[in-house]
Amino acid sequence: MSALLNDRPGDPARGLPDVRGLQIGGAFCGNSAAKFWAGFLAELARDYPNCDEAVFQCTTDRRLQPAMLDPQQGLQEGLDALAGERLEDVVREAEVELEAAGPPGAVQLQLRHAGRTILTNDLPTACMDTVIFPFLLVWILQWAGIPPKRWNDDAVHGAFRGRDPARDAGFALTLELHSAHRAEELYERKLQLRLQS
Repeated sequence: MSALLNDRPGDPARGLPDVRGLQIGGAFCGNSAAKFWAGFLAELARDYPNCDEAVFQCTTDRRLQPAMLDPQQGLQEGLDALAGERLEDVVREAEVELEAAGPPGAVQLQLRHAGRTILTNDLPTACMDTVIFPFLLVWILQWAGIPPKRWNDDAVHGAFRGRDPARDAGFALTLELHSAHRAEELYERKLQLRLQS
C-alpha cells in the first residue's frame, strides 16, 4: 500500500504503517478494502492526530451494488461474457473507451478538525481513484449495516465500531454518504467520516 497522506514524498521517517485488516463486529476482515481503511486510519492517527472528520469526494461511473463486495466474482463474470469474443475486438473496444474517457480521475480528500479544514489533497491514484473508490466505499456501508437497497439513495447515514489489531487501537466511525445522479451512469459521491478513537 502506498502512503495516502504523506505530503513529503521520499521522507523515510514517514514509512508505511503495518496493516493486516480490521476487526469489525467481532470478526476479522483481512481483504484489500479492510487493509486500505486500516492503513488510512493508521496514517491519520500518526500524521493528523487531531483530525476528527475525513471527506472523500469524486464522480464515479457506477451504481453501488453488493457484487462490488467480491470484485473477483464480477471480474470472472465479465471474462465469461467475453468468452466468444475475439481478443483483437475486445482490445480495440477497450482502447476506444479509454481514449474517450481518459484515465480514472483522482479522489479528493479533505481532513478537518472542529469544522476547520487542515488538509485538502487529491489522493494518489496508485492508492485510490474513481474506479477503485466504489469498491472500497461499499465495505464502509456494509460494516455500518446499511442495506444494499439504500446504497444509492441521495443520502445515507450510519455508524460502526472496529479495532485495528496491528495498532491495538479501537475506533468509531459515523458516516454520511451523499450521492447525486448527474447523468447516465455518472454519480457524484461525497463520503463524510467522523472519527472517534
